[in-house]
Amino acid sequence: MKNPLFASRRRQAASVALAAALALGACVHPLAAPRIPNPQPLAPPPACNVALCNISQTTWNDHIDPRHCQGTCEGNNKSIFAAVYCGSLANAIAFCQTLMGRPNCAPVQQPGTRVAYGADFAATVGEDRGNACANTVHGTVIYDTGTGAVVTQFPGNP
Repeated sequence: MKNPLFASRRRQAASVALAAALALGACVHPLAAPRIPNPQPLAPPPACNVALCNISQTTWNDHIDPRHCQGTCEGNNKSIFAAVYCGSLANAIAFCQTLMGRPNCAPVQQPGTRVAYGADFAATVGEDRGNACANTVHGTVIYDTGTGAVVTQFPGNP
């Protein structure tokens, strides 16, 4: 006949051993831990006067003109420029250069290599989708520091 006290102590010892193994398993030896590189501090985005107004004909034809010059403003979907900033790639470049030269131009880092440059103008630049399509004096240029090109531009805030 088996001694019940002995069986109980064996179960208790097994429980303690299991608890210790689980606790040790939760600890990882420092040399076995995955290495996470030291995060590098993000460089501040380039100043407005450093970013170039490189807008390709493709960006103008495929995005800026159809999205921000054609049609009407749509709340929370599409901001529309005033006519003076539309009509040609040259007008789009002039808007970008004017924005980048404004004394109140400010860069804001976006995800990845994109920077949103925003500035207030002395007059209305268009209708802002984020403000119920009301007129706005604020303009935004999205510039990609990785490619050195303007991705888009529009009236209003990003």
